[in-house]
Amino acid sequence: MGTPDPAAKCLKTLIEAGENITAVFTQPDRPKGRGLKLTPSPVKNVAELNKIEVHTPEKIKDKDVIDLVRILSPDIIIIVAYGKILPKEILTIPKYGTINVHASLLPKYRGAAPVQWSILNGDADTGVTIMKVIEKLDAGDIISQASVPILQNDNTATLTDKIFNLGAGLLVRSVSEIKSGKVKYTAQDERLVSYAPALQKEMGAIDWKKSSKDICNQIRGLNPWPVAYTYYNGKILRIFSVEIALAAEKKGPGTVIDISEKGFTVATGDGAVSIREVQIESGKKMRTDKFLAGHKMKIGDVLPN
Repeated sequence: MGTPDPAAKCLKTLIEAGENITAVFTQPDRPKGRGLKLTPSPVKNVAELNKIEVHTPEKIKDKDVIDLVRILSPDIIIIVAYGKILPKEILTIPKYGTINVHASLLPKYRGAAPVQWSILNGDADTGVTIMKVIEKLDAGDIISQASVPILQNDNTATLTDKIFNLGAGLLVRSVSEIKSGKVKYTAQDERLVSYAPALQKEMGAIDWKKSSKDICNQIRGLNPWPVAYTYYNGKILRIFSVEIALAAEKKGPGTVIDISEKGFTVATGDGAVSIREVQIESGKKMRTDKFLAGHKMKIGDVLPN
């Protein structure tokens, strides 16, 4: 049971490992792109390519869906970023229970956005956990874990790829241990619990009075969604990529202090950051040098907080 690319990666790895996938449950096709064409999820694409039965219920809690799962009678249910909360009636159906691939080192960052918050909070590393699913959010026993370092150039997209590349292999190993009876379950330490709530669009507004590190973490953590932003000439300017820069002299936060072939540099609360990739309102995402070629930004301009 899963929907986006990380789930598709896990499904592919299970198939390659020779696991018998009885059926796949994924979100219904959704409108996508400028033409709003109905588009299947990455998981559905992988399933159909491998001739696996696919189900796309709008409501997983409906009686007919629960009855369907009972008929399928799976030995185990695997959840990877499905986007729906399974009812107790489904969790108790499989012989070996239901497991989940969660993108953090539980009990840290239970919730919807663990990868984003690990970057937003400036963590040095994060990881992936294979866990047993219970009714309480991300609170089930841990089956296995592995850590992933967070690099300075990582954003949510690149870090998610690393986590689930590792997690897919860890999932296969965990399933094998469950089948062989060698699995060990470890209870989570409730004293160490923290949460990673869903992101809100309002979180994208940049406060240039903050430190350079905090601004960089915000821009990296909110890429690809909802994307950090400021304003330029009254238009929203989304910022996708940034680096901490040296500031020759202190200027008011939000002041453009340098313009070069690579891009422009903005003063922050404790220094400066160099902007590398942007998208002006109604425009396309582009490297900052391309943006500057079409806009008359100058040193001394102030981007509002």
